[in-house]
Amino acid sequence: MGTSSIELFNTQRIRVITGASGEVGAVSADYTNGRLQTFGSTCSH
Repeated sequence: MGTSSIELFNTQRIRVITGASGEVGAVSADYTNGRLQTFGSTCSH
């Protein structure tokens, strides 16, 4: 996801998390409990 897209979502108060991976249940639980964090790079073009 590119920076412009992230900024667009942020202006609408939509939290963007990129780079999540793993078993769906664990990722969902991490998100629900506020432990899921953005990591990795966003699109560079």
